[in-house]
Amino acid sequence: MTTAERLANVERELAETRKELADLRVELAAGLTTRHIEIVGDTGEARLMLAISADGWPGLFVDDETGRHRVGLGITKDGPALSLFDKTGKPRVGLSLTKDVPSLALFDAAGTHRAWLGMHTDGGSRLDLLDENGTSRAGLAVDKEGAGLGLTDENGKPRAGLSVDKDGPRLHLLDEKGKVRAGLGVNKEGAGLGLFDENGKPRAGLSVDKNGPRLHLLDENGRVRAAQGVDADGPGLGLFDEAGKEIWSAP
Repeated sequence: MTTAERLANVERELAETRKELADLRVELAAGLTTRHIEIVGDTGEARLMLAISADGWPGLFVDDETGRHRVGLGITKDGPALSLFDKTGKPRVGLSLTKDVPSLALFDAAGTHRAWLGMHTDGGSRLDLLDENGTSRAGLAVDKEGAGLGLTDENGKPRAGLSVDKDGPRLHLLDEKGKVRAGLGVNKEGAGLGLFDENGKPRAGLSVDKNGPRLHLLDENGRVRAAQGVDADGPGLGLFDEAGKEIWSAP
């Protein structure tokens, strides 16, 4: 190819380029309308994508150099959501506003849900911590009634609960069947400790109030069979039959 022919080819390519740029200016001036836009990197790989899903909701994705999604932002009928992905493409952070209720979710390297922080429609807030199997193991909640902390075992069954409300603080300990076996509380009247059997029936109670300390022992039917206390007059002890009738006392 001669020099003149090469120059002619260059001029022809330049003319085509000018036409394409002119057409693009016309499209931009008129408004660009499309359902999918990609911005590519230096080597041509897509790095940013803006698209409308099949059901009509917009989404934005930012990819790393390997083509994996690292950031995702979208809107659905329930509200907006932001997702962050690790280098393997697994979700690690999720921030959403679902029906005007905000929440934050954290995931481990296996993609298992491990923590959740959010609010409820009644204005309360909650923090949940989960184990490697995705089972909730600890929950902290605050609402208009007060604050509470719940701990569960590996099967997700509640085993301990601590709460504080207008009446005072309380602690409950539960067995593997979910039965309360011990309770400790403090209120304006005083402090009390209760011990319960495998059926959830109270069997022993220790309390302290303005009159002094008291101990009650109960049978399997929940009836007091022995009571001991100390008040301003001194110590006292009473024994009762199955009908609740006192059968012995001292002094």
